[in-house]
Amino acid sequence: SSSPADAEGFARVHQGKIDLLVTDLATPRVRGRAFLRVMQAIRPGLKSIFVSRQGYGSLAERRVFESGGRLLHLPFTPEELAHALRRVIEAPREQKPFAKK
Repeated sequence: SSSPADAEGFARVHQGKIDLLVTDLATPRVRGRAFLRVMQAIRPGLKSIFVSRQGYGSLAERRVFESGGRLLHLPFTPEELAHALRRVIEAPREQKPFAKK
């Protein structure tokens, strides 16, 4: 979707399963972790991938880990995104953030 509000509205009305949320950690309207909490209230168990330009070992990365999400650092290749998607969708909920290749 083009905005957090659009994504939230879609999650509320969509009858099918939503497997995964991919969102930036720092959007102009809402922070990524807060947005994930809103979305998980609508869709319990929703898995997530956050994208960020912040470096490895940052406070943002630790917070993503605490929220049960995954972090993919920008810029990334289509292959890195595909790898992250597979790992998150196939993995149990509690996993440590993966390192970029």
